[in-house]
Amino acid sequence: TTVQKLTDPVPADFVRQFQRDSVARELPEPFFAGVLREAQKVPARVWRDVLGGLLAPDAANRLDRITSPTLVVWGDKDALWDAAHQRDLIRAIRGARLVTYSGSGHSPQWEEPQRFVDDLVGFLSFRLKAEATRETTTEATRETTTEATRETTAEAARSRDQHQGHGEHAHPKATAAESGVMPLLP
Repeated sequence: TTVQKLTDPVPADFVRQFQRDSVARELPEPFFAGVLREAQKVPARVWRDVLGGLLAPDAANRLDRITSPTLVVWGDKDALWDAAHQRDLIRAIRGARLVTYSGSGHSPQWEEPQRFVDDLVGFLSFRLKAEATRETTTEATRETTTEATRETTAEAARSRDQHQGHGEHAHPKATAAESGVMPLLP
């Protein structure tokens, strides 16, 4: 591919065309100029490695290792990855959520920045609330378990200290004579 043949410095025409092809909507020129300046700084080996990693035959086989909450944002005019790729991605990443941007290309975060921010903040807020709820539930369970353990421990101590209601033991292993407790008769 063209990317595999890149050498440093990466040609400005390649960078411009690549970035232009990644969007379906017109971007504000000052913003796009900044994208080009930053992309121009990326060495050829990074372009090759990133594309090579994305296209590697075993790349999809590693997706099930992702265990973090995942938001997949996709523009339906994406020239690199189609709807089938998105379905495969969502199936491979447990619990992943797909948000599709109609009319956007590969970079919806650039094409619809406010919607992207809203979707991302909404996703993170939901995850944070879910995590807080889980932590609160876990903490409540931990507190309940700790209290129950304290009560059980206290009850066990009282049980050891009481001998069938016939007095207290000086020590759990003390004999009846040592503790002054009347022994149980068969």
